[in-house]
Amino acid sequence: MLITKNITDILTNIKNNGYDCFVSEAQLRDVFAIELNKMFPDYQILPEYTPWNNPKHFVFGDKKISFDLLVKSKEEKIAFEFKYKTRSFETVLFGENIRLNNQEDTTNGRFDAWEDIYRLEQFVKDKQFKKGYFVFITNYPTYFAEPRKDTRSGPFSISRGEHKACIKEWPVSSKRTNNNDFALNIQNDYIFDYGVYSRINNEVFYLLIVEVL
Repeated sequence: MLITKNITDILTNIKNNGYDCFVSEAQLRDVFAIELNKMFPDYQILPEYTPWNNPKHFVFGDKKISFDLLVKSKEEKIAFEFKYKTRSFETVLFGENIRLNNQEDTTNGRFDAWEDIYRLEQFVKDKQFKKGYFVFITNYPTYFAEPRKDTRSGPFSISRGEHKACIKEWPVSSKRTNNNDFALNIQNDYIFDYGVYSRINNEVFYLLIVEVL
């Protein structure tokens, strides 16, 4: 049975194997899946998993939803969602010069984080998964700084500390988009405990692991 410590150990092994950062979110997912398979060879692994049915009363209606990763054994099915948000940064990874993209749209990025958690909650509640994990790595600490309450980001804070179950929705005055014009009914309380994933010279990458039950 996978527990949060196993997820931490997998990411620690990845870091110790030279992945101080990643070229993209897809690389994070793939490297994580490979390491998980090494440590837990009895688990089957399905990237970009699309469930057949959405839960009842799901805010997305009939829209098909996919999850970054599904791992399953005879005893359990666990879904993973990964977020990897970066500010522009140049470094060397395995002898290759790389430049990370500028992904500093924290307003929509915060919403996307809660959307991932919301979707995991709904499918766990529907008993399609035993549990889920939201894994977030960023070198841009503004993402988890506390936003001003009177801003568009206000309802979707992903700051350190406690986050109570509530309905998270855009302020009435906020301009919305077709992609996220809905409220998120978050049903569990969470503690967001950010730690350091890696340090590259003066650049720090932070890690958050959220277990969704």
